[in-house]
Amino acid sequence: MSLIESLRSARESYAVKFRDFVRIFTGSPSAVVCFFEGEDVKYYGARIEMLKPQLRWEAINCEGKGSALKLWELISSHELYSQAKTAFFLDPDFDKRETLPQTSNVYVTPCYSVENLYVTEAAAKRILRAEFGVTEVPDEDGSFAKCITLFRRLLSEFLDAIEPANCWILFHRMAESEDKNLRRLNLGSLNANNLVTVTIGAVRRNYTIFDLQTTTGNTKTVSEDSLSELARSFDRNERHLRFRGKFQAYFMRMFLSCLKRDANDENSQNFARRRNVPLNVSDRNFLSDLAQYADTPDCLRDFILGLN
Repeated sequence: MSLIESLRSARESYAVKFRDFVRIFTGSPSAVVCFFEGEDVKYYGARIEMLKPQLRWEAINCEGKGSALKLWELISSHELYSQAKTAFFLDPDFDKRETLPQTSNVYVTPCYSVENLYVTEAAAKRILRAEFGVTEVPDEDGSFAKCITLFRRLLSEFLDAIEPANCWILFHRMAESEDKNLRRLNLGSLNANNLVTVTIGAVRRNYTIFDLQTTTGNTKTVSEDSLSELARSFDRNERHLRFRGKFQAYFMRMFLSCLKRDANDENSQNFARRRNVPLNVSDRNFLSDLAQYADTPDCLRDFILGLN
């Protein structure tokens, strides 16, 4: 049975996506087929259109990193399809970057995932200018400076609160890479909303390591010394880039929600006068709602400009 025939009978996600790729390649062999782990096209698409507006490209949502990697392997090893124009956009998460494909058609984000590129001071400043109507020059009433100071403080408190959870996840990812027989930790059950509370006054941690074990059904014990050692492995100035992206996205949504309520309050703590801010950012549409404000790394610019 040929590869194509076997994939026709397969029901796995990657097999379905491979058939989508074949249809695109057959109909438009000159188009660049872009593979995304999930809904990351909401971030990357706008940048492709901006940096390379003349490029003919098609998007495939692989519905998972594992599926994206299988597709890369299938296509790159195929006699015909390896000649197709393709681009794969991957997140390293807590995997070692060297374990991911090191080829010219693969882009790997320089942080945990694309969500982290939304949760930076530069992104917060863009949102303040466009959505809240305050700027750093001139900042006559000090509103812009107050908001950025608040962002820095709450983000720092959030990173402290979520650090043990990130270290706990990293511990298990490292264990899984060493022992392939271990059941892979399912992070879908870890909802940041249940772990940390973000208000305009402070950030509060609501979990223990035992809670993480109970929530995920994981029984592998992690010592406090191991967590402390892993915590030291993170550069404190880059934790917002290295910690789990979905946790970071939760913080940004909560921060903006708190700031919006404060801006619309006549007795605002951070704005000199009441402002009507209509900004709404949902969990489901986070990537698209704030895509224009997220950072665009130089390495991504170079990668997109190199697509033909």
